[in-house]
Amino acid sequence: MIRELAVYEKMPEEPRLDRQVLERDGFDRSGDPLFRTFVAERTADDGSREPIGYALYYSKYNTWEGRTLWMEDLYVKSEYRGSGVGFALMQAVTKQTVDEGCARLEWNCLDWNQKFYKKLGAINSTETDGWQCYRLTAHQCSQLANASHKSQKESHRNCINSISMSTKAMFTIREGRKEDCRQLLDMIVELGHYFKTVTGADNKQTVSPVVSIGQLEENGFCADESRRMFSTFVAESVADPNQLVGYTMYYPKFSTWTGRGVWMESLYVKQEFRGTGAGAALMAAVAKKALTDGCERFEWDSYECNHGSMAFYKKLGSIDTTHDYQIVVFRLNEPEMKQLAARADPT
Repeated sequence: MIRELAVYEKMPEEPRLDRQVLERDGFDRSGDPLFRTFVAERTADDGSREPIGYALYYSKYNTWEGRTLWMEDLYVKSEYRGSGVGFALMQAVTKQTVDEGCARLEWNCLDWNQKFYKKLGAINSTETDGWQCYRLTAHQCSQLANASHKSQKESHRNCINSISMSTKAMFTIREGRKEDCRQLLDMIVELGHYFKTVTGADNKQTVSPVVSIGQLEENGFCADESRRMFSTFVAESVADPNQLVGYTMYYPKFSTWTGRGVWMESLYVKQEFRGTGAGAALMAAVAKKALTDGCERFEWDSYECNHGSMAFYKKLGSIDTTHDYQIVVFRLNEPEMKQLAARADPT
């Protein structure tokens, strides 16, 4: 069905996974799968069962609201479309999102395939908020991860020089620690104010994150590593090692076409350290970790109106998948999720 979905989306050559990868990453990891699924089955007259659709999803973490779910795929075989199968699968994922206390459910779709989701009350975040999706391939991750060690193409040279020069002079990069959570939350609040300035939006949620220091400690630094929902790298001032000047938050993701990946939830550098290479150095640390973990993709999103960040990401060689592949971001917030979870099948 994954291959059938790729054909439906007019990209039949994209899936590169085999059955063994799906079994390993979704069903053989005791208590810690990279993804979960719901499957729709048709029961034949002889009692045999045939899969006719599936939804694949996994946990995400939102800087402002904490726990969320991401739906990677929703697919129904062509002969069963229009019969309520897609709605039932979508509703199952939505109920799971509500039951787990998640603040939202999000997913991507191609811009020509929006009608079904809009009927369910989903919000097109690309339309309403200007979210753009970006990607680095494994090869690009390798280039970025090695940027401070060797020269790259001319298009990357200025960025690379700033990494190698500034890392020695002004900051160091390390993994985040539990005791960083107070400063992490302060920077998350600062990031909210920055977004408000960039977008011109009067959005209280953007300025005042719902997450607390306790939630950050529990969700990112608890003793049981299998329960951690995100990881961090921080930039630490050389002049004052107790002062953090930037951070990035990231976590695993899964693609049914390329397998393991990493999603960068947020990247922030304090104003006085912008232009020093701190942002590129933080991203290089995530890229290196992604390669170590065998990831094929490093992905994130950004506001379309955040022109400075978009130029920075393009300088690193990233692919604007919203522009190049017409991918848009959808979400259901908590009120819409509860409505959908309680709805009867519209068919």
